[in-house]
Amino acid sequence: MCLGKCSLLVALVFLVLGMPAAAQPRSEAPAVTRLATGHLSSVVGLPFYFRLYAAHLPAAQPASYRGSAAMVYGMSGAAAIELDGGGVQPLVKGTGAFIASGQGATIRAAASEPTDLLLFVVSALPNQRPPFDRPAVTKELYRTPDAMPGLKPGPYEFSLARLTFPAGMPAGQPHYRTGAALNYVLAGTGSLIAAGKTQPMPAGTAQAALSGWFHQWANPGDTPLVILEAQITQEGAASVVPEPAK
Repeated sequence: MCLGKCSLLVALVFLVLGMPAAAQPRSEAPAVTRLATGHLSSVVGLPFYFRLYAAHLPAAQPASYRGSAAMVYGMSGAAAIELDGGGVQPLVKGTGAFIASGQGATIRAAASEPTDLLLFVVSALPNQRPPFDRPAVTKELYRTPDAMPGLKPGPYEFSLARLTFPAGMPAGQPHYRTGAALNYVLAGTGSLIAAGKTQPMPAGTAQAALSGWFHQWANPGDTPLVILEAQITQEGAASVVPEPAK
């Protein structure tokens, strides 16, 4: 009695098992990991600029910082950062910390290994001096040549985030920043699309996204695209404005 029904059931099971898995929808937005957040009381009293520095600290050596508001990111090795009035916190690879304007900070590499850092600075000085003295070895990677446009009165949030674009992610909707952002490509090669042109953005490339500039990011590669984004946005305001539909 069961022979015919059981044979049909077995056939259906093998048919289902042999079918390819349903294709997963491709993400059209990057995954965002917030690393650090700070506060800027005003960005309109003076012209403001973005600066990006790389710094190398020998093992067990300290570097002191006091200046404009900054985000520091651990690229390699291990360190500890001591902030005036803020205690000591670890600064290991892949983590970030905020240093307020005028706040003193001391970063010390671990005794067993050197450390490499990135420092994103929002400065009211167009030609800021290198942020660290020796024994740190500091190199400027990028600077905005002109002051950031479109900034408004009132407090701003200063944030550092890591954006991960999946392999093959298409370009998102064109948009511009209401404040400003400084992007640094950590891994992969992305495509930056603006004004009808597409520019490859390999690892180690920095780029500023300023108010009023419509652009898109895409990841045409077969590996994830990872970007560090330091961003200032007026508190309570949207961070981006999409391009109007045509």
